[in-house]
Amino acid sequence: MININTGTEELLRHIEDRVCVITLNKPDKRNVLGYILITALRGTLILVEEDDRIGCVMITSAGTTFFSGNDVSGMGAAQSDAKGAELRIFNKVFPDQTFREDSLEFARSIANGQTMALERMKLNLNRGVTQSRKDSLALEAENLMPSFGNSESKEAISAFMEKRTPIFHK
Repeated sequence: MININTGTEELLRHIEDRVCVITLNKPDKRNVLGYILITALRGTLILVEEDDRIGCVMITSAGTTFFSGNDVSGMGAAQSDAKGAELRIFNKVFPDQTFREDSLEFARSIANGQTMALERMKLNLNRGVTQSRKDSLALEAENLMPSFGNSESKEAISAFMEKRTPIFHK
């Protein structure tokens, strides 16, 4: 595990098995997003994007509340697991009793999966918000070809043929 300083105790960060675990650490205020925490989170996410040691980011929190909104009046409405899942803010919701283990295992499966393909999908999604459908489809087609014949696709095919789990990162 590699601990990384974020410049504040309100945001903790470490890398574990290619997973960057970012922890909102303001439990006494129900992890309300104030200026210090938002600034540190924004800076951390920019750094994470460029770090080759990271294959997945997991954002979690200290205390019993994931976050309680923006710190505009000192209070906010806590977001429930069910509401977060309904709004698709969360990919998965895990039981409290096994949350840490389950969520880290889920993040590891992403981090150690086909990250080249995920990187291209992320690029397509991010650009799709600001470009035309024609340009989005052209980018999709452009990013599809590198997926064939790269080391990840070769490993996936070999693993399938050999009836074993693929190993994308050693």
